[in-house]
Amino acid sequence: MIKAMPCKPLVAVWMALLSTCRICGNLEMGEHVAKLVLELEPENSVGYGLLSNIYAVAHNKDICEYVEQQRKDRGVKKEPVTPGLT
Repeated sequence: MIKAMPCKPLVAVWMALLSTCRICGNLEMGEHVAKLVLELEPENSVGYGLLSNIYAVAHNKDICEYVEQQRKDRGVKKEPVTPGLT
């Protein structure tokens, strides 16, 4: 559906799909979408967090920690979650 869009999708569209991958536990698609998200907005901590959560759900602690380390190495700080908006 995203590929069929008449215009280039905003990062918010990819983030929504990445969030869905996390909810559904779709590791393969999540990895692909996270790569796109992190290329578009490498300073956005949400992409790292969602990808890390996908690996955590898949019980892959080593890669989960690797993603978090990449975020830290790139100087990306976690954004606080606003109560009531989760």
